[in-house]
Amino acid sequence: MTSLKKIFSFNIENYLDVLSTKHKSDIKLFLILFTLLIAIFGQKLFFYSLPSDDYMRFWGDDNYKMLITNSSRWAQALLEEYIFTQKILVLPYLHGLVGIFCIALMGYLSAKFLQRKKSLEIVLTSLIISASAMFAHNLYFSSNISTWIALVIGLIGFFQLYKKSIYAKAIGFLLLLFSIGNYQSIIQVIALLGVFKALIQLIQNDEKNLLSLWKVLRTFLCIMFLTFLAYLLSFYINEIFLHYHGWHEAHRLKTAENSFQLQILLERLYSIYTVPIEFLYFKRSFYIVGLFIVLLGGIGYIFQIFTIKTTFRYKSALFVLFLITLLILPIIANLPMLLGLHIPVRAHFPSGWLIGGFFVLALVSLQGILRSINILIGIAFIIINIYYISRFFDSCARQTDADIHRANAIVERIRLHPNYTNEPMALYIIGQKKFNVLGWDMQWQQPFNSYWVRYKFLKYFTDFDFYMASPKEKSKVYNYIAQHFSHLEAYPAKSSIIVYQNIAVVILNPNKINIMLEKENLLKTFPKNKTPDIRSKFDLYLQNNILYYKKQPCSKKDTRNKFFLRIYPKNMPITYKGRYIDAFQTLDFHFYLYGKQIKDTCIAAVKLPEYKIEKIR
Repeated sequence: MTSLKKIFSFNIENYLDVLSTKHKSDIKLFLILFTLLIAIFGQKLFFYSLPSDDYMRFWGDDNYKMLITNSSRWAQALLEEYIFTQKILVLPYLHGLVGIFCIALMGYLSAKFLQRKKSLEIVLTSLIISASAMFAHNLYFSSNISTWIALVIGLIGFFQLYKKSIYAKAIGFLLLLFSIGNYQSIIQVIALLGVFKALIQLIQNDEKNLLSLWKVLRTFLCIMFLTFLAYLLSFYINEIFLHYHGWHEAHRLKTAENSFQLQILLERLYSIYTVPIEFLYFKRSFYIVGLFIVLLGGIGYIFQIFTIKTTFRYKSALFVLFLITLLILPIIANLPMLLGLHIPVRAHFPSGWLIGGFFVLALVSLQGILRSINILIGIAFIIINIYYISRFFDSCARQTDADIHRANAIVERIRLHPNYTNEPMALYIIGQKKFNVLGWDMQWQQPFNSYWVRYKFLKYFTDFDFYMASPKEKSKVYNYIAQHFSHLEAYPAKSSIIVYQNIAVVILNPNKINIMLEKENLLKTFPKNKTPDIRSKFDLYLQNNILYYKKQPCSKKDTRNKFFLRIYPKNMPITYKGRYIDAFQTLDFHFYLYGKQIKDTCIAAVKLPEYKIEKIR
């Protein structure tokens, strides 16, 4: 009854007034940090830039199914289905501002959780965590709005798990469950925070004996167990969604579920310790300065272990525990790699907590000049990140401007074509092509290099009235091209834009269509009335450096075949078309690219390399 009375008498104005009075200095310091991060990430807010994922989701395209089947993100799917839905999912300025706020809050709360009390220590630790190149890549995606909010929710849930109240723990568990259902990387963040919190407690607690060590370790393990339980529950909730909709796991989720063979796990463990983060710039600077912070924190902590006043057994146990921790930390920071998943730069943001944790260990354990050196190196690390962020968002803005201009230039070329009549018209885009500006290189995040974005990009960022060409219209265009062209070039070449019977064709990569054109020309020269050079289940002819294939009768199954040719040059080693060949060259061919079926006969033709050939297998 008393609890109900408290609930109904709750006054939010009084609560906020008490909160602001009690935490006045914290709020001021956080606002300073938030302002600093707005300045650091400002180009995201004030210069328009979008990646392919945002072009895809622009103006309300649904991503509900893919989040569940591909990434086990049921909570994010719900948020985007019912809150960040339709036309409000991609709002670069507003979502960028919310993202910066969330990142600032995570950095600040983490610094406080790691027992930093001095303003300079709090600000530097917060900036090492939040003003990172990895967060810049993540912030680039405006559609990540639900991710940033969920990360804050998960962090708050994690803090609740440390409280004694069972109600606080229950609320914390639910918040963590929801956060994991949005973005599993929160597990890495809280695991890293938990590790560094425990390490700090073990050298700063008043009690320093094996019992106190076990208490700290037990608390950490219990929280990690609850986190693992939340992950399992999140996974099974996602399974319920899959079952309800009749869907199946795909891509990353399927890869993660089929990756528990010992040899594969050992290979992935090796890659965790050897594969670097794919930074676009300043790679050496990141690793050198980051390594200095890790070394200062690690060496300082070991020195502190052997200088604190306690028993030798406690020191020995703590030393062994720290060595084990050093081995485990890279695994935590790169956890998705253990499941066979590629980690893009934007998903490496937990590494900020890794560096921040070692920075705090150095603050805790070092004194005098070494402590000052640690602070200066921390500032240097922040400056490198700031330069990276500035250069990154500058190239992102230039890339977006160039892409939108290019899209409209393509539309103008179509409208200026002699065969253009009116709109709407069918559009067929062949292939993909990178058009990266200087300083920008993010695979698949350039719209003309993303097969899932090309059409939508032209739809949303030009006034071109079109629909996607049907298979019948594509076939009509192929026949027209085969009759009028022998070779095509990629955009912006003159032959890259074709208009025929109200169908517009844009050629970004002509490789496959040029193979088709070459095939038509080669098949016209197919040997007639000649004895095959090789007879088997099919016939092979060799003439004028062209290998011909014939099978009669043949079925639809034969047209789905893939052929492998192993070609041995006569004089080895050789260099052919920039490729060094020291033994043999392997070529593989899909029948549909090099052959065709005429009634019950299948024929194909392959042009062989121009060097002298010893044998073909």
